[in-house]
Amino acid sequence: MVVDGGCYDFLEKYAMPHTKEVIERGVSFRNAVAGHGFIETASGMATISTGADIGVHGIIASHEWYDSEAGESVYSVDEYGRAVGLKAPTFGDVVKEAHP
Repeated sequence: MVVDGGCYDFLEKYAMPHTKEVIERGVSFRNAVAGHGFIETASGMATISTGADIGVHGIIASHEWYDSEAGESVYSVDEYGRAVGLKAPTFGDVVKEAHP
C-alpha cells in the first residue's frame, strides 16, 4: 500500500484499523527519501513496484514526454490504467511467472 500525496501523520491521527494492522505487521517508512531530484507519482510507483531505478524501468514522468528511441510522445499509462513503456518486471510479474 502506498499513500501518495498524503501525510503519514494522517495514518496515525484517524482511526483506520486495517491500515494500522498493515503498518504494525509490515514495513512502514515515516520519512522515505527518493534518490532523485525529480519525482512524480508514475515514476515513484514504477520504482516501488519493480525495485528498479528510473533509468532501468523507463517511466520518467506522470505526464506525456518525448521518447527519443520511439520518436514520439508517450504517456505513462494507457486508457485502462496499465503502464506504458515499463521496461522492468514488477514484483507481481515475477510472482505470477514463478507461480502461474
